Amino acid sequence: MLALDILDRLTLGTPVQDAGTGMIPILSPEPVAPEYDLASAAIEAGTLEVSEVSEGGSVPDLEVTNSGSRPVLMLDGEELIGAKQNRILNVSVMVPAHATITVPVTCVEQGRWAYKSATFKSAGWVMDQSGRSRKMRSVAANMKRSQSRSADQGEVWSHVASVSRSLGAASPTGAQEEIYRKYEQRLDENVARLTPVDGQVGAIFTYEGRIIGLELFDSAETFRTVAPKFVRGYTVGSMSPVTRDAALEETDAETFFRSLTALPVDESPAVGLGTEMRVETKEVIGAGLAVDERVVQLSVLPQASDADPARRESAYPPESDDPPKKSGWRRLFGWVSTTPLL
Repeated sequence: MLALDILDRLTLGTPVQDAGTGMIPILSPEPVAPEYDLASAAIEAGTLEVSEVSEGGSVPDLEVTNSGSRPVLMLDGEELIGAKQNRILNVSVMVPAHATITVPVTCVEQGRWAYKSATFKSAGWVMDQSGRSRKMRSVAANMKRSQSRSADQGEVWSHVASVSRSLGAASPTGAQEEIYRKYEQRLDENVARLTPVDGQVGAIFTYEGRIIGLELFDSAETFRTVAPKFVRGYTVGSMSPVTRDAALEETDAETFFRSLTALPVDESPAVGLGTEMRVETKEVIGAGLAVDERVVQLSVLPQASDADPARRESAYPPESDDPPKKSGWRRLFGWVSTTPLL
């Protein structure tokens, strides 16, 4: 039985903040070298090929071939660009060495179903936290009902369209990619500000004092490489009124971090290597991957609102860095832990 007592060996570092999006480092005293490659590097090296499952394709499935000698980690919520339409991963997957597997995905480009390349490349971002929270929730529900890792495709399309409209980033094919392209400079500025420190294996991300998510990996080397993808995703989530619903209010970092160790973990055999982990309460939804009983990756996000996101689009202009303040928000940035959380 897997548990999140791994957190007991970790500490929280000095918070880093910018005008809106902040990061509280999660630190490990034990340096660990990853025993896998990351999808973006493997695709670039030519040892990982991601393609449609057939010439005709299948929206919820992609074929992945790892010709390398090491497993490859693909991340839940990571966007893949190309082939017949852009997709995001529904779950994290450890692709075995010298193997071909089918992975579950969801479309984030509603208006295209035609080849623009034979294979996919890995984008430099993950989906915003609200979109990932909704997707995780629908995948978890489908796993309980039918052991299917499919997501609610209509909900994902609606979410992408609402975020695109709210940020003035519509594209002819309704591509999520356009959001990240339009705001590339702003996102890169945040990447430069929110740089991992030595020993950092993850982070609690915040916006205006509210916790908007946790990302954890088994290796500081891995987190340093993937951190820009998550910073971009959380920044987009902080920019749009559509996505600001996914946040915990009146919860400090210490309490949040400690509470995770008590969450019940649902397990199921993973796609590829390892075991999928899922946690769910009224407040949070989470998913991760363990291989050989070692937690390789974990995301814990606030539950997104059930309200129609389109109704919140006009809350305030997307270019504003000063959204309306809500009284009672607890500021987290002055808190530092230098002792393990037991």
